[in-house]
Amino acid sequence: RGEIPRGIYEVDVEKNIFKKTHVPDVWVIEAVLSPDGSKLAYTTASDMLPLDLDSRHPQMIVITDLTNFHTEKVVLPDKNADYRNLKWSPDGEYIGYVKVAPNRLNGSNSIMIVDVNSYKEQKTVVESKEGDFLTLDLWISNSKLVYQEEIANTVYQKGTIIYRDGKNYTNRSDLKSISIDGCSQTIIDTVIESNFNVIGVF
Repeated sequence: RGEIPRGIYEVDVEKNIFKKTHVPDVWVIEAVLSPDGSKLAYTTASDMLPLDLDSRHPQMIVITDLTNFHTEKVVLPDKNADYRNLKWSPDGEYIGYVKVAPNRLNGSNSIMIVDVNSYKEQKTVVESKEGDFLTLDLWISNSKLVYQEEIANTVYQKGTIIYRDGKNYTNRSDLKSISIDGCSQTIIDTVIESNFNVIGVF
């Protein structure tokens, strides 16, 4: 078995040519390009050498400036959380992400934003109840997000059953918008036994 390749690659889809970029030689978990194409934000594990697929490795969020390949650690590792759903704000000033408890049934999840200019102003927008699950879908403006909250503590007579602490619960998902200060929140839609596939704003 050969070595698993690390890093980020550019792909010429017409010529089927793969070219490794100049970003650091790391294990990249999730990568998103800034709106102007000048920066790449990505999650990576902090200590994944050697690669051990059976253990957790603390993750961090990193930004590489593609004009000069300068790299900054934006969100440092937290042994009690993973980082998912990275999304740039339309103006490229913030990155939104979900801070996820390793065991979703025994911890809460939070939607966070971080100022990419200071790298120090991390703010919680909304936090789930224990056992519920959050997904960050998109920014609809520089001051408002759309997210899903999968609620596992509401009982219905019919529906898909999940198991939690020996009790039966049904899954419900709420699609919501929220201001980045967390003060204004609106339920857009609700589904039972399913979730939403949000593709954009029209």
